[in-house]
Amino acid sequence: LKNPAPIVNDIGYEFEVFLDKSVSLNPGTPYGPQFNACVGRVEDLYATMLNFGSNDAINVSSTAVITQGSPTGTQVYSSTKVTTVVPKVSPTGAPGSKTQFYDKWVPNAPGIYYITVTAPQAPTGQNVLQWVVLVGNPLAGSYRIGQGERFRSIQDARDELFRCGVNAPVVFDLIEDYY
Repeated sequence: LKNPAPIVNDIGYEFEVFLDKSVSLNPGTPYGPQFNACVGRVEDLYATMLNFGSNDAINVSSTAVITQGSPTGTQVYSSTKVTTVVPKVSPTGAPGSKTQFYDKWVPNAPGIYYITVTAPQAPTGQNVLQWVVLVGNPLAGSYRIGQGERFRSIQDARDELFRCGVNAPVVFDLIEDYY
């Protein structure tokens, strides 16, 4: 999605934020996308800042904060970084961009987490991005596969297995005749 907000004072910022997966959002969208992560797995957190202005943006500070349970819940992560230069718009009209990597995050408990990235120097309405991460445990025990079950398909079970791994023996019970 492209940023529908107007550019302010000839310099505008838009975040494209990634959490081990590619997603592009409108700044200010309240907790729009949802990702899955797993306890004990390292998650890379980084933001690509886009500059639509005719001048380089210098020393752009941004902070990534993660809270557990609610947007105002217990803070479990904070990482502030300074992007030294976000280049200006290119001669072809493409926005300048620079990716800022934050400290890695390792979820230590299952639950719902809220991630907020802010860049106070950017114009209001273009300086906050928020999204949700659902954190689960590695697989252990028996799981049923089929309509209305924990996993709807063998592919869903496989994906979860590769995403979260196991911490005890796992059995997948197929409850339907055809897959």
